[in-house]
Amino acid sequence: MAITDKMGKNSRLSVKIQTFWTRFYGQMLQKTAFVRKSPS
Repeated sequence: MAITDKMGKNSRLSVKIQTFWTRFYGQMLQKTAFVRKSPS
């Protein structure tokens, strides 16, 4: 039981981290794309 509970908590945490990183990388890609499009 303890192992399954630990795995469940870890999976929830990993999902939170994945959503955070996907948002972070999305913003970074948008910023880099915008900078590349700008003439400067």
